[in-house]
Amino acid sequence: MFKLSGWDKAAFTAYVLQHPEVLRLGSEGVAAYAREPLVAVCGFVDSLQSSIARGQLPLRREHVLFFNTQRPDEVIVNMSRVMQVDVLDPWALSSAETLAREQIFAILDFLRRDVPGFSGANLISSGARVGIRESRRIVGDYMLTARDVLSAARFPDAIARSAYPIDIHALAPDQAGDYDRGLPAGQAYDIPYRCLLPQKVDGLLVAGRCISTTVEAHASTRVSPTCMAFGQAAGTAAALAARKGLPPRQVDIDELRQVLVRQGALLS
Repeated sequence: MFKLSGWDKAAFTAYVLQHPEVLRLGSEGVAAYAREPLVAVCGFVDSLQSSIARGQLPLRREHVLFFNTQRPDEVIVNMSRVMQVDVLDPWALSSAETLAREQIFAILDFLRRDVPGFSGANLISSGARVGIRESRRIVGDYMLTARDVLSAARFPDAIARSAYPIDIHALAPDQAGDYDRGLPAGQAYDIPYRCLLPQKVDGLLVAGRCISTTVEAHASTRVSPTCMAFGQAAGTAAALAARKGLPPRQVDIDELRQVLVRQGALLS
């Protein structure tokens, strides 16, 4: 991820309203954008793919993706991509870091050249480290699956909920595009407490993207807001366990859920 200043919001918006087909919004979405510009912008597929085909962008990406900030001339760009890296190997991780930073400057050139509103954009910061989408996960007392996600599954020991789609990026340059499959409109799925409890290990709770899920379910649960919910649930459960002198598996799930509801972290 990297941040740009000098984005001309007015020029970008004017172009989008004249060419609504460049955004993945549909006519209703573009009408909404005219009333209130979006926080997230996704589109410009043809421009991006043409630049990649010409060899001007040394990466595999399906669309332009950036986000507004609190400052009207700033955006955060999410477009770099480094594939097939063993993130447990420090040398491979260093190489990925270098490649991702090289991609930043190629992407900036593309945006300045091919996307209206970016001609005067300048790089002001980038992520401190390369972002790792997926690594090792625990095998917990329950493993969340794609079926659970897409069917909006409910669990009696739910400690969080999510409606984020299964969002899997292509893993190699010769693979098809990203896999993005969402839940039915207005639906969400539960994440059970058991996904935070590693099998065969007592006294331990795990939170974040390393909880117990399949690869497909992980592509939904890994996003930051959901991981924050895991953290709050794990911390609350740890406090209850310590207060009562119990291992985490013996925490009263009803009491845990009630506390999370009082905290505003869980719907009743």
